[in-house]
Amino acid sequence: MKKLMQNKHRRETGTSFTLIELLVVIAIIAILASMLLPALAKARESAKGIQCTANLKQNSLSMQQYMNDNNSIAITCSLYPAGSPKPWSLILHDMKYLPSKTEQTFYCPSQQRPAATDSNYMFRTYGSLYIRFDQDAWDEEVYGNFILPYEVNGKKRGVMFMIQKLKHPSRVPHFMDTVEVAAPERGSWMGSLNSNSGGGESAVSFHHRMRANAAMFDGHTISNNIQQMKKYGCTYGFVNGMKQNFL
Repeated sequence: MKKLMQNKHRRETGTSFTLIELLVVIAIIAILASMLLPALAKARESAKGIQCTANLKQNSLSMQQYMNDNNSIAITCSLYPAGSPKPWSLILHDMKYLPSKTEQTFYCPSQQRPAATDSNYMFRTYGSLYIRFDQDAWDEEVYGNFILPYEVNGKKRGVMFMIQKLKHPSRVPHFMDTVEVAAPERGSWMGSLNSNSGGGESAVSFHHRMRANAAMFDGHTISNNIQQMKKYGCTYGFVNGMKQNFL
C-alpha cells in the first residue's frame, strides 16, 4: 500500500516544478539573454551600417547626375539672395535629382532623424566635403586644382569642385558621416575634414563602432577607422560622444 501511494504521488507531481527548479530555469534564461543581447545589438548596428553606406552611395549617384548636367562640377552649397547657405541636399531636391525632402538616403539610420517641423530639416543630413577657409591646406600637387570658390562682396562663400581636375578621386571623401558638434545626435550638411574649414561647427562622426562611412569622389563607399580618415586629411572628429583632435 505504501509503495502504491509513492507511485501515485510521483504521477501527481511529476509534471510540476518546485520553486528551486523554476528559479534555476529563470537564471538559465537570464544568462542566455545576457549572452545573446550584445550579439543582437551588434547585428542590428551592422545592418544600420550597411544601410548607411547604401544611403551614401545613392547620394553620390544623385550628385553624379547633377555633375553630368553641370560640366562635371559638384556643389556642397550655394547661397540664397540674402547670403545664407543652401545645402547640397536642398539643391538636389529643388533641381529634381531627388524626389522628396524626406528621403531616407539623407540620414544615417544610426542617428536621430530631425522632425519634419524642424526649419533646418535639410541641414541635418550627411556631410558633403566642405572647403572654405582651409583651401590652402589642399596641396594642388597632390589633389589637383579642383577647388572652385566663388565670392560674395569679396568674401569666399560658395563651395564647388571641378571633378575633372581632381587627382586621386578614390582618396578624397565626398559624402560622409557627420554630426553637429553642438548637437551630436543629428547630422550636419558640412563635411569638414579640417577644423579651420567649417569653424568647428561640424565634425566627421565615428559612430559605427569607431568607424565613419564615406562615399568617395569616384563613387565607391568605404567604412573608415580614425587612421584611415587621417590619411584622407581628416584632422579632427567626433568619437565616443566627444570632439577629438587627431593631430
